[in-house]
Amino acid sequence: MCEDYTTITLEVLPLPSPSETDLEALRQVACDDDNDGVAADPFDLTQSGQLISGGENVDITYYKTEFAAEQGDETVAEFIDTPAAYVNEPSFNEQNDDGLTVQVIYARVDSGVNGNFCYVIVPFELQVVPAPELNPAGDPFGYTLCEDGTSGEAAVNFDDITENLYDATNGDPSTIIPLLDPNVNQDQNIANYTVTYYADLDDAESMISPLSNGYIAEDEDEFYIRIEYTDTGCFNNSPEDIGVVRITVEPRPSIVNTPIEEEVCSDEPGGSTATLDLTQYNAQINPGSPQGTAVVYYADQTAYENGEAIQDPSFYTTVTNPQTLIAETINTTTLCESPSVAEITIEVNDRPVVDISNYDGMIICEDSNPLTPVEGGNYEPIVIETGLDANDYSFVWTFNGSTLAEDGPSLSVDEPGTYEVTVTDQDGNIACSTTSSATFIQNNPPEFKVSALTLSFEEEHAILVSNVTGSGDYEFRLDNGPWQSLGDSRTLTFDGVEPGEHLVYGRDAGGCGITVATISFIDYPKFFTPNQDGYNDTWNIIGLQDQPQAKVFIFDRYGKLLKQLSPAGEGWDGTYNGNPVPSNDYWFSVEYLETMPDGSQQPREFKANFTLKR
Repeated sequence: MCEDYTTITLEVLPLPSPSETDLEALRQVACDDDNDGVAADPFDLTQSGQLISGGENVDITYYKTEFAAEQGDETVAEFIDTPAAYVNEPSFNEQNDDGLTVQVIYARVDSGVNGNFCYVIVPFELQVVPAPELNPAGDPFGYTLCEDGTSGEAAVNFDDITENLYDATNGDPSTIIPLLDPNVNQDQNIANYTVTYYADLDDAESMISPLSNGYIAEDEDEFYIRIEYTDTGCFNNSPEDIGVVRITVEPRPSIVNTPIEEEVCSDEPGGSTATLDLTQYNAQINPGSPQGTAVVYYADQTAYENGEAIQDPSFYTTVTNPQTLIAETINTTTLCESPSVAEITIEVNDRPVVDISNYDGMIICEDSNPLTPVEGGNYEPIVIETGLDANDYSFVWTFNGSTLAEDGPSLSVDEPGTYEVTVTDQDGNIACSTTSSATFIQNNPPEFKVSALTLSFEEEHAILVSNVTGSGDYEFRLDNGPWQSLGDSRTLTFDGVEPGEHLVYGRDAGGCGITVATISFIDYPKFFTPNQDGYNDTWNIIGLQDQPQAKVFIFDRYGKLLKQLSPAGEGWDGTYNGNPVPSNDYWFSVEYLETMPDGSQQPREFKANFTLKR
């Protein structure tokens, strides 16, 4: 195999290392004197180049496009051959990421070391800031000065002029227009500009002898306006760009500045603020309300000095107690203010704190039928207590709108209806009152009927509560059972009732007492045990205690009569002629009156047997 060898030497050359590449740090800003997009003075691109090189051994050339910079051809039109005096070209403008209109210059940075052909491209921006342009509606601007006394002159505050200009040709002083042209200037914040005023055009052009606050002006004086954008130093330069403001000196409206002191009642009981209509003082402050004038109110001296007027004087709520408000008159056309102000001191007296609403809905008990016995219930009058001292306040009570004779801090009530109390506190020159009310309702213990839903000797029985009358929230119970609410049907049924006498209780849940009804069911025990142990020792018909005329007979299995009983007696003790009879089944018959569901009574006889156990 034939082989041969040679040596190849590779040399790695370093790239230039720019010291600065940040666009904001490299950006150059210049002013446009005539707003044609071209800076008033050429740019020196080498200033940015020096930041890029940072003293490194490099050669820098400048191009208008990145492609030309990459090619490095100094014969093309995009090559900039006079970088120290470059006139920017708006045709190359573009918008950067910050929204600024800029021209991008591309610096080709070549290594200055012999034999090193490496390079890098570093872009930087040229920004041309237009000169501030004044609002064309101000040709000229107008400004109203309010005269000092009756001199026809007034001292000028030039900062105030800047904020309160109007169109002197087609407008009026009440319509303020901006100093800057809102369609041209990117920054409309006047705080970012320096505005100066001059007595004549030559001074304005030369920027000499600017006027100071306190300058005494007369009617028809004219001032010339120079405005400079503080960040860039750009200003309106040419004579046609310098603005003019024409001064009008107007008289001030009159005012009656006699202090007004007012006592009012608080909005809320025990409160310290009050809502009132300040316009009620217009006639005192501005008598006759001359045409073209108005009264303006301020919450205090600080608000007056800051120009923070009360927006709705017809519905103003105080914030301190006492509170001194400031009022001035103004001419609504010229906006001139009165030479002095009026003070209105509002002192708020608190309304009495009274609240009887906790009595609302309380129940007054009345027995609608005194013939029906009632257990319990509170039938005493209810006393409404305000808790206030009669030495400090006066009281007026009404019942359903009619005034009562009582005039103390409490009232005893025994009738349902609405009671209202008005409490008045005479404090200083004003009486402040608070009214509170409560409505009482009337309840009665229930009147009702109980009737049997079952006949005698049916073993299990049922009771119907019906014909419930009265006013109240009624509930019922059987004997010692639970209370049950009366349904919407106004009836109630108790089922599974045992034979014998029972008590049905009806009551008003509001506490107006209990009425009681008695009902009995006739039946018989199925067995008895006459062994003298105290339980079931005798036998008798149950529930016939109210029918003493009823007859009860006991027979043995052969029909022999063993005993005739009285329904009200102790019953049969299981003996015949004093001797115990044996355990067995025995028969009985009973003659009685049956109470029917309709309340009528019919004679009946019933026969059955029962068991005697020993």
